[in-house]
Amino acid sequence: MNMKKLPVFVLLAVAAVLPLFVKSEYFMHICVLAMMYIMLTQGLNLLTGYIGQLSLGHQTFLGLGGYASALLAIKLGVPVLLAMLLAGLFTVVCSFLIGLVTFRMRGSYFVIMTTAFAEIVRLVINNSTAVTNGPMGLREIPPPVIFGLIIKSKISSYYFGLVLAVITVFICYRIVDSRTGRAFVALREHEALANSVGISFARYSMVAAVVGGFFAGIAGGFYAHYTHFISTDVITFSYTVTILLMLIIGGKGTIMGPVLGAIIFSFVPEALRAVDNLRLPIYGLILMISVLAMPKGLMPVLSRAYGRIVYKLAPGQKTPAAKGE
Repeated sequence: MNMKKLPVFVLLAVAAVLPLFVKSEYFMHICVLAMMYIMLTQGLNLLTGYIGQLSLGHQTFLGLGGYASALLAIKLGVPVLLAMLLAGLFTVVCSFLIGLVTFRMRGSYFVIMTTAFAEIVRLVINNSTAVTNGPMGLREIPPPVIFGLIIKSKISSYYFGLVLAVITVFICYRIVDSRTGRAFVALREHEALANSVGISFARYSMVAAVVGGFFAGIAGGFYAHYTHFISTDVITFSYTVTILLMLIIGGKGTIMGPVLGAIIFSFVPEALRAVDNLRLPIYGLILMISVLAMPKGLMPVLSRAYGRIVYKLAPGQKTPAAKGE
């Protein structure tokens, strides 16, 4: 077996049998949310981690996907799985349209534009009370149904989310491991040099944004049909901070980094509920300490440590790359 991929198979095996050993519904609820965060953070990783453009509006596609899927299911009676897919396609279109404007900018201007986009969408949804029910949100959103099985319990929702998360990670891995992924990295490392050999910033940034938007839309649909409720709370700045923490501390520019970050920071907010007013300052403190101690995130550190262990146990084996894929 390729020792580089052994931890991935171990993680998948643990995830597959986890419900057999966990009886707490609250714990399973957090695990379900972790699957949603993996999809969301993995999509953001393509744009921020691999191309190097910081977006503060990625959570907006989570909200758009959730609302689109919920409205299709409630008002038009569209089957939930089809509604989720259509929601993903809707966020693809939104990502493309926003990208036409924002990818003309760089640096702080890009960050400001994505922040403004998130706020505009939040205000539009809140004020479209006839369609979205405004700040009250949409309720009684139906659960998914697969081959007659209603995905309503915590365990069934967990396995459904696990399948979606695995598909997301696999597709992102295939993109990153392709010529497109190498173009992403070239743009991140030296945009001018990449442009000189025919790698278009606008084209490849659009690819990253569209793919990331699609998975964020699917994640939004999954979240809405799991909780049976969606509101503009998912578009607030606190979600932005949480997603960025997952990405940066897990290890941006790696495939497994966002997975690790999403798992860790699905549980950290729950542990901080007792000090809710101090949550953002504590997040800031964690981020500063992590950046100072682990500038590239946790995943490269773990990857190097695992590489040393493999080398000692089997000197002839190729060790995992430090990039954490």
